[in-house]
Amino acid sequence: APRGISVIRLNPSFIKVAVEKLQTKKLPVKVKLTGKPAKGYKVKEININPDMVEVLGIKSQLRRLKSIETSPLNIEGLTSDKNTSLPIEKPKTRLSKISPDAVDVTVIIEEIKGGK
Repeated sequence: APRGISVIRLNPSFIKVAVEKLQTKKLPVKVKLTGKPAKGYKVKEININPDMVEVLGIKSQLRRLKSIETSPLNIEGLTSDKNTSLPIEKPKTRLSKISPDAVDVTVIIEEIKGGK
């Protein structure tokens, strides 16, 4: 106890502490797209670099994670490719570290043949 303070009683006298080991896991990155390309265009391909990130967290929470998403990328009205860097969005589970915390994304836009 701090100087000048004495402990008279603890209530409850016992507490239960659960300790879990931290571990790392590699997860694939998924880009969260919003909007649609311009009429007559479509998303042909999405390139992500790196396409995997390493996360550090407690085993029970990492077990549930199958992938990790970027922050949203708006592609509304695009008629050409878009290159950008996107931060990784932290999932609702508690993670101690995400490495790297951002990825480079290239969205390849293609004109739909026949114009439909």
